[in-house]
Amino acid sequence: MILQPLLIIPAFMLLGVLIVLFNYWYYKKRLEPLIPLLGGLIKNNWGKAVLQGFWDGKSAEITLIPAGKNTPSKLQIALQNYFAFNLKIYSDNIIYQWSKKIGLMKEVEIGEPEFDKRYFLESRQPQEILSFLSAKKQEIIKSLNFTQLEFSPREIRYTLSSYSESSLQGQQVTDVLQKLNALTK
Repeated sequence: MILQPLLIIPAFMLLGVLIVLFNYWYYKKRLEPLIPLLGGLIKNNWGKAVLQGFWDGKSAEITLIPAGKNTPSKLQIALQNYFAFNLKIYSDNIIYQWSKKIGLMKEVEIGEPEFDKRYFLESRQPQEILSFLSAKKQEIIKSLNFTQLEFSPREIRYTLSSYSESSLQGQQVTDVLQKLNALTK
């Protein structure tokens, strides 16, 4: 009788491993058509399928993140580059508006009313951001459909929550990679 409860723990561990492996297999199948785009390999990162390769001589990654209990699935595309600052750009929504109002987050505004209204910018280096976000780069950012765009000292990372299968088509991913690359120049 004591043995039965002890068997429950390994059963749950096995179930967890199976879920991770299924997620990897499921998302790997969605990334396989993009392998020629980056000329890389798909790797398993704790159930997340990650396609690693190169775009225009820079290291690139395309990651599919499974949905969680309270979070939607996500498509992330990262392109290696050096930036002398950290910047997160969010598509402005009610959560960021409330966070700003109650003082949880401090927004950086660049002085372009349309851009400032459409996006929430978070950075501790506002002067670098003002000089970086030229009119041309603002237009590139406006042309991207994203949830979050993050610039860090090692990469630029594009995130799209609740992506559709059309977001994974070669031309769509190529378009995002070209625009991310243009933002690195």
